[in-house]
Amino acid sequence: MFSLIWTSAPILVSLISFFTFVYQGNQLTVSVAFTSIALFSMIRQPLNVIPAWIVQILQTGVALKRIEKYLEEDEVDEQVFSIKRVSYGPS
Repeated sequence: MFSLIWTSAPILVSLISFFTFVYQGNQLTVSVAFTSIALFSMIRQPLNVIPAWIVQILQTGVALKRIEKYLEEDEVDEQVFSIKRVSYGPS
């Protein structure tokens, strides 16, 4: 579903932009239409990067919270460390 919306988004943006342009009382000529389509094509690639940035930012936030939680943990006492070492066998 998401990929269908993402694939059809440039067409919808073009149609809505042309409709708004004409609705404001302007005349849609061939030169205006082709120039607009060329500009929409030029900004398509940079806009495709935005979802990847959002995912990367979310993953960074999760990683930072995990690191923060790890660093806020109490230190392990020497006694607990030696008990764990003995129970697992000699290292």
